[in-house]
Amino acid sequence: MTIKSETIYKATTKGNFYPKLESIEIDFGESTLFHDDKVMQFFLRQGFSMMKYTVQSAINYFGVDMINWRLPYYFRDFIGDQMHLFEWNYPQLEKFGTFNLNWRLTANPHFSKEYVDLDFFFDIGPGESRCLIRHDDEEY
Repeated sequence: MTIKSETIYKATTKGNFYPKLESIEIDFGESTLFHDDKVMQFFLRQGFSMMKYTVQSAINYFGVDMINWRLPYYFRDFIGDQMHLFEWNYPQLEKFGTFNLNWRLTANPHFSKEYVDLDFFFDIGPGESRCLIRHDDEEY
């Protein structure tokens, strides 16, 4: 079985990073089923071959759209919605609190074989608050 795919990386208008699948091609090759009973093997191979090519064709025709439909949501969950919560304690002053590091991309990233070009915007705030400044209003 071989899988070939091309992925690009984008950022939403709010600067949230996500991958986008451009193409996918799956080839199950010459895989076959074997069984001790030759008659049973014949019928199993017929069903297996039909299902193999049906699944392969469906993924090659509709796979990109089906995967891209949910991929940004899965990726957002995977990277924690681009927010890292941490606690900051000062025992000497009897002060403590929960803060977050809110990081996001500010422009569509550019990936090549030689380099990756990313712009980041960071904000540290209390609790789970988020920066409300639009990324395109800032001068970088």
